[in-house]
Amino acid sequence: MAIPPETKQTLKWLQQSGYNEIDAKKYIGQCVAVELFHIMNHQQPFNEKRYVQNLLNLPKEPVE
Repeated sequence: MAIPPETKQTLKWLQQSGYNEIDAKKYIGQCVAVELFHIMNHQQPFNEKRYVQNLLNLPKEPVE
């Protein structure tokens, strides 16, 4: 599975918005963590739509 292009776009956007690379990656990591939670605890497949929506909502907390 390829990484959705929105991931790189979000990293770039967060950095342009004033977040350093480490903090920007932490925000994106929160979105990844939501997906891993659903995969591991609910035996659900990766939900790209939810993942991308959470990326688009950063720096707000991801929605589970």
